[in-house]
Amino acid sequence: MGKSTLGLSYGLNIAEAILGPAMPSTSARAGGVFMPIIKSLSENAGSMPYDESRKKMGAFLTMSQFQTGIHSGGIFLTASAQNLLCLDMAKDMGAVVPDAFFNWFAGAIVPALVGMVVTPLLLYKLMPPEIKDTPQAPAEAQKRLDQMGPMGMDEKVSERGRTKGAERKARVRTRGGGT
Repeated sequence: MGKSTLGLSYGLNIAEAILGPAMPSTSARAGGVFMPIIKSLSENAGSMPYDESRKKMGAFLTMSQFQTGIHSGGIFLTASAQNLLCLDMAKDMGAVVPDAFFNWFAGAIVPALVGMVVTPLLLYKLMPPEIKDTPQAPAEAQKRLDQMGPMGMDEKVSERGRTKGAERKARVRTRGGGT
């Protein structure tokens, strides 16, 4: 997946969709997780912000991240704060959605997946990156992961706590027990 710039874009997009249910802020995911990754990937490829080299890779990956985040944020009820707000507003207007988490997912999955597939491809055509092939990216990523070592107990506990907290909050809200 990371052997091309388009593949990198899709990989980042999938990773955002996976993080979505546990991190209910598209801004936090973009700014706190994915933009540092994109910056590192881009700079390693010689694509620097604020000059023409940004067209090598950085501009495309950044635009793809910003334009597809809304799709991945729409898949799960807990993937974006406004999703829960919409559900609360519907409830206030008398629309009760049974099993809201599942019904949201069922209604959002097809259009969100279409957007996640089509948007990077469209951007690839409209603003093609100069670097199209990145055969070294998967090996470089594995090397850096190996250097970091396995997740420590604190990291595992912290991640599990965030995931469980988001799940608990979603259950309470879908049952009408909170805002």
